[in-house]
Amino acid sequence: MRYQMTTKKTRTLATSALACLLALCASAVLAGTEGRISGEVLDTEGNPIPGVQVTVAAVGLDIQRTAETNKKGKFTITVLNASQDWTIRVEKEGYQTVQEPIDPQVGATLKPVYTLVAGETVAPEQLAELKRKGKAADLYNDGEKKFGAGDVDGAKELFEQSLAEDPELGPAHLALARIFLARDDAASALPHAEKTNELLPEDDLAQLVLFDSLWDLERADRALPLLDQMVASGKVPDKVAVRAYNAGARDVKLDDHAAAKMRFEQALELDPTLKPAHYTLAAITLNNGDVAAALGHATAYAEANPEDAKALSMLYLVMKQAGDEAGAQAAFDRMVAADPEMVAQTFFEEGVTHFNAGRNELALAAFEKVLRAQPDNAHAHYFLGLASASAGDIVKAKQYLTRFLELAPEHPEAPVARDMLAGL
Repeated sequence: MRYQMTTKKTRTLATSALACLLALCASAVLAGTEGRISGEVLDTEGNPIPGVQVTVAAVGLDIQRTAETNKKGKFTITVLNASQDWTIRVEKEGYQTVQEPIDPQVGATLKPVYTLVAGETVAPEQLAELKRKGKAADLYNDGEKKFGAGDVDGAKELFEQSLAEDPELGPAHLALARIFLARDDAASALPHAEKTNELLPEDDLAQLVLFDSLWDLERADRALPLLDQMVASGKVPDKVAVRAYNAGARDVKLDDHAAAKMRFEQALELDPTLKPAHYTLAAITLNNGDVAAALGHATAYAEANPEDAKALSMLYLVMKQAGDEAGAQAAFDRMVAADPEMVAQTFFEEGVTHFNAGRNELALAAFEKVLRAQPDNAHAHYFLGLASASAGDIVKAKQYLTRFLELAPEHPEAPVARDMLAGL
């Protein structure tokens, strides 16, 4: 008997290293990206300034978080995606405004201290050279203010006007490139990104923006050499690490696992906190037969995600391959506790595959795991009855088929089960 599954599964857990790898790399979005900013604002004498308005804004997006300093001059802001580029604006009437990029860390708390100087608002740090450029600089400064206030369209218009006055204004090209990228318009971003790198060759952000423009346009021929340059420079390693990770995901889709392995290892070297790279490296090294390396990566990922079923599934898979039955059983038990439904779906599919291929012993083992996760899974009882009958174990076949009919007397397979029971 061959069984054809017709129900589409929407939540499956990889049961082979390659399946795990492809499931991960189908999306290069990294989970768990929250970051916290817990800062302090002082005057030039070191005294706290209460009532300071603090705004953290996502670059190119209509997303911002605000807070006001308390009587001790302290504030706290949490951003949901610390891997996004952010700016911070610290302002209070009677003091010079501070506005600059800020780099919150995933899963950590950044603790900046700002000193406000009494007087008029000053331009961001990057604008020092612009003060000598008259109208273009004024337009750019006004664009920065609108951008900081969340008016991205207004900022874009002013940045474009500033370039009409001074086409060599590097920061304006950079700002426009980032806005276009945030709007998924890499074709419009690219010329601005290229001009930025020409005018500001030492600017780390300029290189990142150029890479992202090329990458979104699938110009890997230019993007990857630039990535290698950024890796070699050692600058902004956490941001470069994410780009290396995504390059590895592309290599997986191209079935170039050697290149993918290099990129994921590169990402981890740049940013050891980028734990998802361990998951994919576990799958790649396991496929390559390097069980020891796979175990190291699977363990590291599971330790970072102790209640994540995907992490535990990889650990289970690698431990089974390594012959560590006790360790595999412990990982399986934790996996069931984390997500029993997903475990049941996964091993049910595996069981059907083995059953259809005539691998009766493996099918039995898979369906028994389904019952470990969901003891009343009627369909698993049905298949265990079929597989037990095929194995000649009539007692168990009767037990499983009887339980199947108790759980699902109206199931489409119920008549088959009744006929089998009558004949056993």
